[in-house]
Amino acid sequence: MKKESKKITVALSVWRPNERWLAEQMASIAAQDIVQKDAGTIELLCWNDSPEDFDAAGWFRAHPQPFPVRMLGDDQTHGVTAAFAALTEAAGGTYIAYCDQDDLWHPQKLSRMASYLDTHPACPCCHCDAGLVGDDGQPFGQHLYPEQPPVLENIMYQKQFLFRANWTLGCAMLMRTNIAKAALPFPQMVYHDQWLAVWASFHGGIAFLPDILLQHRLHSRHASQMLAGIESRADYYAKKLEKDRSFLSFICERIPEAAAFYVDDRRWMAARTAWQAHHGISEACALWKGRHVRMSITCFELFLPFLPDACLPLLLVFLRRRKK
Repeated sequence: MKKESKKITVALSVWRPNERWLAEQMASIAAQDIVQKDAGTIELLCWNDSPEDFDAAGWFRAHPQPFPVRMLGDDQTHGVTAAFAALTEAAGGTYIAYCDQDDLWHPQKLSRMASYLDTHPACPCCHCDAGLVGDDGQPFGQHLYPEQPPVLENIMYQKQFLFRANWTLGCAMLMRTNIAKAALPFPQMVYHDQWLAVWASFHGGIAFLPDILLQHRLHSRHASQMLAGIESRADYYAKKLEKDRSFLSFICERIPEAAAFYVDDRRWMAARTAWQAHHGISEACALWKGRHVRMSITCFELFLPFLPDACLPLLLVFLRRRKK
């Protein structure tokens, strides 16, 4: 992989990073076997999304890397999705590897995934498995896909369900850069990895590799924490229900053929909206009728209007801990 056409862009967005974790992440990239063979194989693009709090350019000057590093940013904070959109637009490699600021990549991560895409030219994106570690880097003894069910490889399943639940990780994906660029602009109501996963599912599908090729750090500051920023009913309806509704509309606008896959989802979304506006028997029945789309959300939203205000924060804490 010494040719420029095979170069991999590692797209890193930083926001108030733990500098020790960032150093460990960079060390794991420097230890990639393809970097050891040829440091010019990859380029690192870094977007600093916390310019008032962290001098990313200064940090990289103080921590030189064996591969080219290019800094991006405009001295403003835009959020993680916009940051990765800007990185995608600037990427010059054949493949793009999205990178968190606190994970640990196994030495074969990039070579194993790039090799798969090299030998499967019709595949737009591959996704590896990941071990899960805590703040201290100690493993939980778990990984993303314990059984690696064959259903993950079913493109029809991917098209149908990647909208309903984001069970992909950007840091575990390697994507053809031209496919990722075609997905621009990214929707701002969801994280970049969910949109890219949906996009890839309609452009050839995602290959799920059984290899555990990184250790993914879970901690309290994690951007994708379940129901992040939701502390009240108003928060839930504004940040969860409205997000789901807007994302579904965005998908159907950008990918016209997706509408045929989301007939039930659109009916269920309408029922969720109607139930939010009026808690009547007919609205409840319509929402329950669509429970096959997402049983857990259907039950939660049917119960939500009657949940005492003091109980909601406690329930959210329980759900977040259970998710971990």
